[in-house]
Amino acid sequence: MNDRPWYKPYVTTILAVLIVAFALFEANRTVHIGFIAVSIGVTVDGSYGWPVMYYDASYSQTGSEVIKPVHPWFPWGVALDACVAAALLIGTTVVFERWRRSRLRPWQFNLKSILVLTTVVIVVWWLYENQGLFLGWWNILPSDVSLFRQADLDSYSLYVRGPLLLGIGCAVYLSGWAIFRVAWLSLGRPTSRAPL
Repeated sequence: MNDRPWYKPYVTTILAVLIVAFALFEANRTVHIGFIAVSIGVTVDGSYGWPVMYYDASYSQTGSEVIKPVHPWFPWGVALDACVAAALLIGTTVVFERWRRSRLRPWQFNLKSILVLTTVVIVVWWLYENQGLFLGWWNILPSDVSLFRQADLDSYSLYVRGPLLLGIGCAVYLSGWAIFRVAWLSLGRPTSRAPL
């Protein structure tokens, strides 16, 4: 590690955090719309938020009558989205700063970093491919708990999906690193000899 102060991040860290923040902004700004046309009218199912819905913009229309939700805002959805955004941004910041402050040059990798990168890619790929599993689990909740309707990552364009996956990967790496560090310290080992 170098002696650069913690409050002076590298430009690459700032750019990575800005890219992930832009993707989070776009994911939460984009409306997810589904139409259901029936013989007596139309139902538009729209919602805002990622990973969970914080605003319900759905309505039903039969003739000239429009029925909208009574409580469209979900405070828990806002809180969960803010927690996820904070985790992704903090994870991206810590991972990029650790990478830039390491003893290796930015383009060099050692065996440990390649193994960690491979593990993180596998975990993120598994989460990405099995996001329907989590949606299915949330669908068993009572029908009045409509907070957990969400859009999968496939509904976003690549310029949003890629940075979100980068942020998720950084958060997965940071959580794995923290769990390993706590386990290492609980064994009474010195932190200077920790493998990660």
